[in-house]
Amino acid sequence: MGGASGETVSKDSPVYKILKQSGSPNAQAPTYWGAQPFTGGPIYHGAVVCFLFVLGCLVVRGWVKWWLVAATLLAIILSWGKNFFLTDLFFNYFPMYNKFRVVAMILTVAQFTMPLLGFLALRDIANRLAAARANPKTADSEATLAQLKRQLLIAGASVGGLLLLLLVAGSGIFDFSAASDKNYPDQFVQLLEAERASMLRADALRSLLLIVSVVVFLRLWIQDKLRANIAVILISVVALADLWQVNQRYLNADNFVTVRKSEEVFTPSPADLQILQDKDPNFRVFNVARNPFNDGITSYHHKSIGGYHGAKLSRYQDLIDQQLSKNNRKVLDMLNTKYIIAQAQENAPPTAQRNPDALGNAWVVSDIQQVNTPQAEMEALNSFEPRRTASGFAHTC
Repeated sequence: MGGASGETVSKDSPVYKILKQSGSPNAQAPTYWGAQPFTGGPIYHGAVVCFLFVLGCLVVRGWVKWWLVAATLLAIILSWGKNFFLTDLFFNYFPMYNKFRVVAMILTVAQFTMPLLGFLALRDIANRLAAARANPKTADSEATLAQLKRQLLIAGASVGGLLLLLLVAGSGIFDFSAASDKNYPDQFVQLLEAERASMLRADALRSLLLIVSVVVFLRLWIQDKLRANIAVILISVVALADLWQVNQRYLNADNFVTVRKSEEVFTPSPADLQILQDKDPNFRVFNVARNPFNDGITSYHHKSIGGYHGAKLSRYQDLIDQQLSKNNRKVLDMLNTKYIIAQAQENAPPTAQRNPDALGNAWVVSDIQQVNTPQAEMEALNSFEPRRTASGFAHTC
């Protein structure tokens, strides 16, 4: 489905030229056109691995095959999330399943089971060929060779046929539009859709060529025109090259920096140095000069009101959404925010502003305001004086 929500496009693409002209440093575009709200890239198993898995479904015998196939199908179905009822069942009744950050993480299971069945397929092919060649020119050996050729043909035709369909008719099957396209001009969206279609054709052709090469290696092995160890080495090289090529799109030399540059990121700003002169250990800092809730730099130097975590604490996230994002100063006082880092002007360097009303780690109040629901508790923070009043939801057992 096109890769990532922000992916560097080919330098030969019209999209690349437009992005460079507009000043985009990385020439990244939303090439993903699936149903997910956003993604950093696909969970890629590999075209060769997928082919060997299908071959394993035909070649491997016994209960091991069936539990590997069942686990793979279950992982794929669960990765559909809200698009299939089974996810709700697991989410509500299976312990710890609701701790997953995204449903697609379950595909890690398939990343184990699919290669394993592919490896077992190569093992069984080697064992059956060895047995057939130990007693050549017998009916059993000829039947074994014929069966392996037929199974190889079925696997190659099914996977290769699907890729050929995507290569030839993919533009007629999909419309290549994404929800994020509404943020761009119509002319640019048309170029984006053409780029996505081009990516589909290119990857379908690339995968088809990889699988054809593996089929050729296996056929030569079955016909005893290629030694077993050479065939396995060639298949392994092609599989690794397949994974390497795709992985390079998302993790390459551009993602690495020198130690010196990595440490420069944490160099304290003048505002940080000003705050670090305060030797009182009991206060927090709120940095609005950057996105405070997608920021780890401030937390490197100070006790921060913001920060980032993939699994949000729901109550604090409610406080962020309903109070801190609206700059409720009383809530900042309640959280002991002694310094606020902000920019006085757009291009001015951030400065640290001291908040004299920070309440400290603990204090005594004179009034208690009880409310009936958690939402009412959150709404009570809209207009309260934390120095004098504590507002809380009265829980009952």
